Amino acid sequence: INERVENMYTQELVVIEALDDAKSGMYRIRGDSLEHVLAETNVSMKKLASEINDQQKRIGERLAQYRGTRLAPEEKGLVDTVEKHFQTYINRVEKEILTLSASGRKAEAEVLARGAAVEEFRKARDAMNELMDYSLKRAGTRYRNSVTDYRTAFRTMIAIIAVISALGALVSFFLTRAIVRPLKQVIGYFHEIAQGNLNNRIETRGRDEIGQVLLSMADTQTKLVATINQRREAESALMQAHEELETKVVERTAELQAANKELEALSEQRFANIVNLAADAIISVD
Repeated sequence: INERVENMYTQELVVIEALDDAKSGMYRIRGDSLEHVLAETNVSMKKLASEINDQQKRIGERLAQYRGTRLAPEEKGLVDTVEKHFQTYINRVEKEILTLSASGRKAEAEVLARGAAVEEFRKARDAMNELMDYSLKRAGTRYRNSVTDYRTAFRTMIAIIAVISALGALVSFFLTRAIVRPLKQVIGYFHEIAQGNLNNRIETRGRDEIGQVLLSMADTQTKLVATINQRREAESALMQAHEELETKVVERTAELQAANKELEALSEQRFANIVNLAADAIISVD
């Protein structure tokens, strides 16, 4: 876009300025030629003739500058027309008006300057105006094309930004599904394990880092369940052994108590027998 705008300035505005400068030079030549007719001294006439010559060169340079740009066939025809009428006009000025004026034939020079020369000047001026109008129209067309290109580029940039934003949203969505959600799932599993829930089934997916963490967590949970089960089995066996021991102690205590009772009964029987024997012995002695 910047290149198009720069080219439009270089190829349109600069050449339009050149044409306007050439047109001003044509008016300067017309004014100087009339002043030459009215001039009374040779110094003034030579100065005016020199200015006319400078303006002629200036107009030639501007037209050459315009020809150096990219011209359409119609433009080339218009430039040719301008150069043709201008050359006719400048030839009449230099070869007829200035010559008559310099030789003192002021009246004839003035009639020519205000008559036939005016017609040639108007033809050159009108051709110049037509060329400038064409250039202005072309500049307007290029300007509108540049505006259209700018709007198209702007819409394209907006579309690209929208696509990039949509892609960013999609990437964010898939990253969320691929990373954030699995991480939340891992945190949830840790929370369940911390709460003592070891019956929760851990789903392992994929072979990425999250999948490896879930696999290690599932293995850890399995080992924890096995350890807890082993501990429960050991505690159950210990309680059963304790109960069996208590039963044996009770039975042994009962046996000991029964044996003690038998011993006591036997002791009492023996004591009674001894007493009876003692009594019999005393009676026998008597």
